[in-house]
Amino acid sequence: CRMSDSNGDGKLDTSEHYDHGRLVQRAVDTDGDGHADKWVSYPDPKDPTCTVTDVDKDRDGNHDAAQRTHTCTGSVVAAFTPKPLRFTYALPAATK
Repeated sequence: CRMSDSNGDGKLDTSEHYDHGRLVQRAVDTDGDGHADKWVSYPDPKDPTCTVTDVDKDRDGNHDAAQRTHTCTGSVVAAFTPKPLRFTYALPAATK
């Protein structure tokens, strides 16, 4: 897991999860509330351009199924379940 401050405000807002060196999911706190609300997953190891994006617009800690978008072809999306399905944690504040 690698965490970073993607917008330069001094707070960690992005978490990247790897499996054997391959990026499998990126979680982002887009609104600065300390909780991930956007998840970009890379479910197909053979196609790094295949992405599944989930968002939590209603701030309940769960991705909103109606908001799912993807760039994948074939059946990979139908069989894909984001891991973890409920990805709710507060990103730690950056230390100074």
